[in-house]
Amino acid sequence: MSKLSFAFLTLVFAGAGCTAPSLPLQTTPEERAINAEALDVTSGSRLIVRGTVLGFGGSVAEDLGSDVGRRAVTIKSYTPGSSADLLWSLHVRRETAESIEARNQYNATVRGISDEAPTPPQREYENTDVTGSLATASLNNAESIYLPAYWREGDQGVVEGSSLLWLSTKQYNELIESRESSLSIGLFDDVLKPLELADNVTNALDRLRGQAEEASRYKDIYKLEAQPEFGSARITVNGERKQLRTIQANNWFGTFSILANRDNPLVLKVTLNPLSFGTLSLISPTKILDAFLGYEVVEVNF
Repeated sequence: MSKLSFAFLTLVFAGAGCTAPSLPLQTTPEERAINAEALDVTSGSRLIVRGTVLGFGGSVAEDLGSDVGRRAVTIKSYTPGSSADLLWSLHVRRETAESIEARNQYNATVRGISDEAPTPPQREYENTDVTGSLATASLNNAESIYLPAYWREGDQGVVEGSSLLWLSTKQYNELIESRESSLSIGLFDDVLKPLELADNVTNALDRLRGQAEEASRYKDIYKLEAQPEFGSARITVNGERKQLRTIQANNWFGTFSILANRDNPLVLKVTLNPLSFGTLSLISPTKILDAFLGYEVVEVNF
């Protein structure tokens, strides 16, 4: 919006007895760079990571329930370019065990089709907190991140070959120096094998693997290419909204917003490519697949 347009809107709102809308303050490139370099994480730092669906965050994602909401991540320890140890918690809404059992019994008892079938039991839900932990010792040269949507409950131990929420030092330096690197989001890695995935998720992963194999015949699907100019992101840092310098990059899997901080190259936002993932065909008016989810870091406290 131009200064003239904003001045006009201000006069209109003032004349109507209304308060003029407040626009977010824009910072200079130098200020964004300083803000990014100042965003440090140490033992005890806390992140709020919000799930996104096809790039949509906020209430759109949170209203979907399951593991799409706001995940509180505590950094138990962090050594730049080396290792990180994370604890996380997530408040979720889940169907109760009793409700699942009642439905199973109903389906086992009521067979065939009749004019007067008994009314099926209503689903019952409960709110509960789930927690987990995971670590990495690969922040130096990992070429894969691990989407929070797939983090498992309980102690997951050290996730081999993944930098979790960060770019590795090797990847960051390559982007800064040549605008090219390589990045996987771990969907074909062994880390997902222990997960008990629903049939539709497994089928979608199989289709994705086929699409990836086909696409890889004519392009490097993992090749990460950065935009020639720095981008920006707004997040809350220690209770204050900040605009930060970022590196904007993309590959076949999606787009990535990375904090421009060599010692703390957090991947602030991942927006997966719906055409690559085939997720558009998995959306119905009442349900969206709780997989192939991106995320965004919305708050950092250190």
